[in-house]
Amino acid sequence: MELRIARGRRVANGDCMSAATLSRLAAVLAALAIVLGAMGAHGKVHDALVARNSLGTWETGVFYHLVHAVVLWSLAGRCGRRAPATAWLFLAGI
Repeated sequence: MELRIARGRRVANGDCMSAATLSRLAAVLAALAIVLGAMGAHGKVHDALVARNSLGTWETGVFYHLVHAVVLWSLAGRCGRRAPATAWLFLAGI
């Protein structure tokens, strides 16, 4: 198993999700949250949500989705013991 230095500690490759991969994933998820928010604010999706009286639920879901994406972006590059587990848990939360 190959070892590398990450923030002053030696970690095995594969123990930490790549910062570039996590940043890209966070960017895609943030863009998805913005698209979903726009869909909920305009057009047929908005009309369907208003008819079902669930626009507030949609807004809350999109908000939390965006918050999770921002937290994932902030975790990019953190290669500690808990960073990969935290990233996976935030991904599961979306």
